[in-house]
Amino acid sequence: MTSSNKDIEIANIEQTLSALHEAKEGCTQIHASLFNLLMFAQNAAHADDLRSIINAIMSKFPCRVIIIQQTPTEAQPRIKIDVSSQIVKKIACDVITVDSAPEYIQRVPFILMPHLIPDLPLYLLWGSSPIVEDPILPYFLSIAKRIIFSFDSPPHDLPKVTRKLLDLQNSKPFLQVTDLAWTYITSWKLILQQIFDSPEEIKRLQTATSLRVHYNSQKGQGITNTENSAIYFVCWLATRLQWEIDSIDLAKGQFVFKYNKSLTVVTIEPKEDPERPPGTIVSLELSALDDYYYSISPIPNQSKVMVHISTLMICELPYTLSLPSLKKEFPYSKELLYTPLSDQYKQTLELIASL
Repeated sequence: MTSSNKDIEIANIEQTLSALHEAKEGCTQIHASLFNLLMFAQNAAHADDLRSIINAIMSKFPCRVIIIQQTPTEAQPRIKIDVSSQIVKKIACDVITVDSAPEYIQRVPFILMPHLIPDLPLYLLWGSSPIVEDPILPYFLSIAKRIIFSFDSPPHDLPKVTRKLLDLQNSKPFLQVTDLAWTYITSWKLILQQIFDSPEEIKRLQTATSLRVHYNSQKGQGITNTENSAIYFVCWLATRLQWEIDSIDLAKGQFVFKYNKSLTVVTIEPKEDPERPPGTIVSLELSALDDYYYSISPIPNQSKVMVHISTLMICELPYTLSLPSLKKEFPYSKELLYTPLSDQYKQTLELIASL
């Protein structure tokens, strides 16, 4: 449920918010905010993708949401402001939406700064690559607690992107820097930890002969480079297993790693799946020594995967594991905002930056 006021004057933002709050007095809804959440998108298509994440966050954590969307220049460039109150589970959340022509985008921080709730942390969901020069980001970085980048960079740009992420982490120690590509592999990391849960299994994974990572190549409204999470996953695994790079071809999605005297060939392969979010890893196939074969694939219409393990001589009973990332809805609100950044993330960035 949403109450809204469209195309209001800049000077009337706070007055309009107050009017929306007063209109709800005596109702069963309450007004609350745990933090400020500011989203920026360079175009309408990317904004639509990020709004689904915003809605998922609001459903779990009430907050004041500010959305900045850059729109193509009209005959008469302008800044358009909408103010609304979105009811989620009987809690009202303020939403301020700013559509700005590129000519006026530098004015937006000065318009919005007074409407951040004081003494509450600011989280940034930034729909732009960190290597793109951004005229408004510096204004918010100095006061933000965490920034989550959502970028659609081609694979050949990933080393440059990750170097910039590392630079931000090092130059701004007060700021927590992360990105959606890392968040999207959360469940698959847990899946591997559950399957390879003994020294014998870890050794088998470490000396695997081949690994095929299938990712959903179905493009989203604002996503055209769908392989980035798969690349993150492969590089994370390499850092955990102490694999060293033998050769890499990002364009072909092929990685060759070495461990002691063994070589592991890893390929990332597109697989269109309209039922899954774009870029999501959907299945894994692994071949190991002694003819061990592992297949981890989704179960239709469920947020679970089926695990098959076999050799030439035996075939173990398959079993299932939960995998929330197979849902259409964004399942990682808590991880995105509150999970401390780990050394594993930094090591993964460092490996990609070295490619």
